Amino acid sequence: MGLPVVNKSGFMTGELFALWIRTLPLPWVNKRRTNPFQHTLLICDTHSSRMNESARAALKEAFIIIIVFPSHVTSMHQRLDFGV
Repeated sequence: MGLPVVNKSGFMTGELFALWIRTLPLPWVNKRRTNPFQHTLLICDTHSSRMNESARAALKEAFIIIIVFPSHVTSMHQRLDFGV
């Protein structure tokens, strides 16, 4: 499945977020695409790790669009977490 993408403290850093993108969702998405230029949507919360330039570059190269919800609204949208 790939490298474990965790921090001993449990806190997500920007570098860890970039590693997570490259090791977990990216290979999964690439297997399911019908076209290498097909766009994908990633919905996240506003954690500071989402602003990492390396992570954003990886998303852009992979045609993954990131939508970042404002603080305190993800709990309202958790009902949508049932599928991708």
